[in-house]
Amino acid sequence: MHAHQKQCGAARAYQSRQRKRLAILLIGVVVSALEGYGGRHESHSLFLQSDAGHVGIEALMVGLSMYVDAITAGKPHTRRLLFAVDAYIKGALLVALAMFIGADALMRAAKPPEVLTGPLLTYAVIGLVGNVVQFLLNLSIPHEHAGHHGFTLHLAMDIGQSVAIIGECFLIEATGWPGWDMLLAALVALIFAPMGALIVRRGRREYVNDQSHPH
Repeated sequence: MHAHQKQCGAARAYQSRQRKRLAILLIGVVVSALEGYGGRHESHSLFLQSDAGHVGIEALMVGLSMYVDAITAGKPHTRRLLFAVDAYIKGALLVALAMFIGADALMRAAKPPEVLTGPLLTYAVIGLVGNVVQFLLNLSIPHEHAGHHGFTLHLAMDIGQSVAIIGECFLIEATGWPGWDMLLAALVALIFAPMGALIVRRGRREYVNDQSHPH
């Protein structure tokens, strides 16, 4: 009887965890799509597009995490191995995003395009609200592996970038220079590139360790 109650409790906890992760994923997809559209077609902000890319990567990783959880029940070695592969994928995507942002920033350097602060502020506030909700949902999920702490950090970074985008709106309005957007986006690229490379190395190291010590 006690064992049955324990199993039921574990099943409810798993279902609750997956529902919260699904909510985080869906919010991330919506925020990423809105910011991507707003950055490219309405505000012309590369900084906003960089945030859209980062939020999209995080949403993808939540989906992969849910999939790993679903197929590795009772298989701790396979679970560790797949989470190592997830880290490798995330790092590679961050490096690719940094390269895209950096290349676009260089092309804008000679003549920064006009950045429309009205739409930019609107999409930045939407992103901030979505990021905060994601962060709070994530805090309510028990930490099961080291990657969870890293995900929490990335959600905090999303909140910080949304706040920075809001600040950028006032900075552009105060100075009349749209180049701030290009500079801030380039700074983000300089942060994402080494961060992604570090995550790739960590994922590769964990993968090699699990292959060497399967038990």
